[in-house]
Amino acid sequence: MDMREIVLWKEDWAHHIHKELLPFWIERCFDPVNGGFITQYDAHGNPTDCNEKPMLAHMRTLFSLSLAVQYGHDADGRCADLAKKGFEFAIQTLWDDVYGGFYWMLDRKNRIVNNQKIVYGQSFAIYALSVYAKIFHDSQALFYAEKCFELLQVYAAETSKGGYWEMFSRDWKLCGPGAAGGDRKTLDVHMHLMEAYTALYGVSGKDIHRRKLQELIDILSIPCSTKRIGRGFRSLIKIGIKRLKYNFPSCGVWTDLIRAQNPMPIPCRTDIMLNCFGCFRMH
Repeated sequence: MDMREIVLWKEDWAHHIHKELLPFWIERCFDPVNGGFITQYDAHGNPTDCNEKPMLAHMRTLFSLSLAVQYGHDADGRCADLAKKGFEFAIQTLWDDVYGGFYWMLDRKNRIVNNQKIVYGQSFAIYALSVYAKIFHDSQALFYAEKCFELLQVYAAETSKGGYWEMFSRDWKLCGPGAAGGDRKTLDVHMHLMEAYTALYGVSGKDIHRRKLQELIDILSIPCSTKRIGRGFRSLIKIGIKRLKYNFPSCGVWTDLIRAQNPMPIPCRTDIMLNCFGCFRMH
């Protein structure tokens, strides 16, 4: 690859972002009738008959719009306006005022379809709100990101072997085993929690957020041995060492970002990163 190819790639991506991707979603994502984001469209940009407003898709849209503002892709201010509307909807409609946390699923009229507290979704909520809080200097967004983090420490953190349980009812009671998912600890969720805690620590600078982030990094960087991880991490063990290595480089990327942003750096595991990159090159 030479510099000409890199320049062409950059031009191609800039065209896609400014002329295709962002215009498509800016025109379609916000629900002018009931608020919130609608994210189900067919290949031609027409709305489908899917009667859902998933919390997960909402938070990912909020995250994406916020980054568009941060990186200078919002010349007319429409991404910022949509992001602010999305944030207001999140705390007014998706947030559970009784038990805390964000509902998993609404319908198009904002009626609750699934009131579970699923850690995969809560991780994206922390991530999106932290990014939004930093970009827009919004203390209310940081408050809800921290509140969600605190709920995970109270109800989801598993103290005997480490990590987090993932599936809960509305009132944060752990779901049953098997199909209900109450006995699972998966690599995917813990990777996304690591991302979320990185963003949270990056905006809050609080030591508790740094320590909990470090715990996740330690969990994801140790060998997958039943002696160390224990029965509760059997889903992680089943994934296998190879897949763990393929997913792990983002850890080094995020911890490097923290090192640049905060005077209390987290050590970067360059040994694991080099091992990961070696696997990429081989396979």
